[in-house]
Amino acid sequence: MIVAFSAVMISFVALGVGIYEAHLERSFHSASVWPRVEVFRSYNSKRFSYVVINSGIGPAIVKSAKVSLNDRYFSNWKEAVTATTQASPAEVFVGNSHISNRVISPDKELDILTISDKALAKLLAQSDNLAIELCYCSVFDECWVTDRNNKPRPIGNCAVEETQMFQQ
Repeated sequence: MIVAFSAVMISFVALGVGIYEAHLERSFHSASVWPRVEVFRSYNSKRFSYVVINSGIGPAIVKSAKVSLNDRYFSNWKEAVTATTQASPAEVFVGNSHISNRVISPDKELDILTISDKALAKLLAQSDNLAIELCYCSVFDECWVTDRNNKPRPIGNCAVEETQMFQQ
């Protein structure tokens, strides 16, 4: 009876160790492909840009983006720049790169908005009210939301309302 009880106890201990080891292995794999997306501004006398970089060690799958100014959401850069600078839409010429639904490789940097017009670039540089929020996931579907403060916070999924979704 003692031998049988000992065998059962050893089996339970082995099962516990196996489950714990599987958990550690999953954590290791998650950490080995962890993305970290950062958003920042760049300005010099010739141009203004918003840049996104993946400074993590795994690919970042950008599921959604939101660009807003004072609780008003925009679907494209021309609308956002026009509202921020108060320029007429005819004056706004932007260079941009698509950010929503995109995979960003580790150490990849994307200029998501570039303004070469010196006057508009200066106006954008002076205005710090434009909010940019990106929701991205790892290959293991662990998701985070980050903004221009670059403090990613974990989130269950990247669901966003249609009226708030940035389309570019």
